Parts: sequence; structure tokens; C-alpha cells
Amino acid sequence: MTETSKTNSDADRSGVSSVAVDALSAVVAGAAADAPAAMHGGAAAADAVTASADTAADTAESNVDTDRSSLHPTTSATPDSAAAAAAAAAQAATPAYLHTALAVTQLQELLPQARYLMLLREPVSRGVAPANYSSGWADYIAAEVERQTRDMSRCQGRVSRRSPVPAYTQLANCLLGMPASRDINEYDLYKGLYDLHLERWFNHFAPGQTLIWSSRAFSLAPKQHLEQLINWLGLDAAEINRDVDFVKIHERSYPDDQPLPAWLFQQLVDFYEPHKQATLALLPVLGMCSWLSSCKLHGGGIGIHTGEA
Repeated sequence: MTETSKTNSDADRSGVSSVAVDALSAVVAGAAADAPAAMHGGAAAADAVTASADTAADTAESNVDTDRSSLHPTTSATPDSAAAAAAAAAQAATPAYLHTALAVTQLQELLPQARYLMLLREPVSRGVAPANYSSGWADYIAAEVERQTRDMSRCQGRVSRRSPVPAYTQLANCLLGMPASRDINEYDLYKGLYDLHLERWFNHFAPGQTLIWSSRAFSLAPKQHLEQLINWLGLDAAEINRDVDFVKIHERSYPDDQPLPAWLFQQLVDFYEPHKQATLALLPVLGMCSWLSSCKLHGGGIGIHTGEA
């Protein structure tokens, strides 16, 4: 496990992964029958999630006011054109929707029938990314990682799966007071607890509405993933420009050495391990990964798929 996580972290530092950290792209197709009209929304959504992993890690702090304004769908249809409105497509991409409770609730209220694409980055690599991105603050970031790992490990020991209170709420109450008086997203490591976020997500949306990919798998085979997205959305593949190339944004190089002390890196690996296993156990239960030999949050395979096989 340690070697695997370190390998992924090294790969991310070298710029291999060029996608947003656990970015969530909302694709809203008003009329499935009008595939050409919806196609542009789907293709744009695929392009929208190809952002720098390090940039997304640095800007992933949740902003409720920003999320509220971005949740409202946009349309080019005129108010008096029902047909045009039905065929309109809108999309948005952000790393904040999945791990922000208010955003999930508002998405369900505003876009209950939308289709969603998630990119999940291997959480240890994600946790290390801020240290890579802000090398001048390495000591501060290492101290913050140590503090968050310690506090969250302590509170996780108090979370009961038998309680009627959701696990993510119990964790927030323990970390921030009861009831939680601040945004739990100030704990950056919380954003990588995908099992808790997906549990909440699928309390609001049916599995068939969501497509989940490993961000590293996407970076290794972007065109194959785009083909899968086209098929999943039911779009006309003939309308897609296959000559479009994917480029890395804000590409940079990093030192070869691990930005965190070895003991702290191992602590981060140990902290995320049960959550990674819980995430991988959750996906098949929800009917995901049925066409893959295995589900992984790193390397291998085309990605992680939810909904129809």
C-alpha cells in the first residue's frame, strides 16, 4: 500500500495527472431525443473537468456563496420556446460539489434529473499535492497534515455506523463542536474521504445518474474515457471531433524527494487506507464497476463506472 501510494504521488508530482481533484461535472441534457443539441453540453463537460490537479487542490476550499450561484443552470433558449428549452444543455465543473453537503442538497433541488461525472483522485496523492504546490510553505503544510490526521483519526474512533446520524455529520460534530459551527471543509484531508461523500451523494441521487472515473486512469487514456462519456450520455458519436487533443494545464516539475517526512507520509497512508477500502466496497453494492474486473482509485483500467453496464 505504501509503495502504491508513493508511486501515485510521484506520478502526480511529475504532471502525469492533469485532471481536477475529485472534480464533479454536472451535465444537464434537457431532451435525450435531441442528441445533437445535447452533444455540445456533454463534450463541453468533458473538457471542463480537464484542469490541473495541483491548481484544483489549491483552490478546492468550499465557498457556499460561489457554489450557490454556480448551481443555477444556464440556457440559451428563449423563455417562449419550450422546444428549445427542452433541448438546451448546461454544465458546470468544480472540486467542491461532492464534499459540500449544502451543494449536494441544492443540486437535488435544482437539477434532480441531471447526469453527473465525478473524477476521484487517489486520496494520499491528493493529500500530498498542497505540499508540492506550495513548496515554500512545506513546514507549515506538514504540520497541518499532522494536525488534521491526528484530529480526524481521534474523531473517527467516535463515529458509529449504527447511529441514525450520518457518519459525516458525526465527524463534523466531533471536529467542530455540536452542532458543527464551521465548515468542515477547512479540514482539507476530509475532502479525500470519498466513502462518506459518496454515501451522502447516493442518498440524493440514483446510481444511474452518475459516472465515476479514476482521475489517474482518465489522464492515461482521455480519449477512451470521452468515448465512454459519449455512450453513457446517449449522444451521437459521429458528431464528436476525435482530432481534439488533451493538454496539461499549469504543468510544472517537482523535486524527486517526498515533500512530507517519511513517517508523516506513512501516517497519511494509514489514515486513508480504511476509507479507500470502504469506497471500493461501496461501489459494487451500488451496481458500479460491473463491466470491469476490478475497481481502483489509481492506475489500471478505463475508470470507475456507475449505473448501466
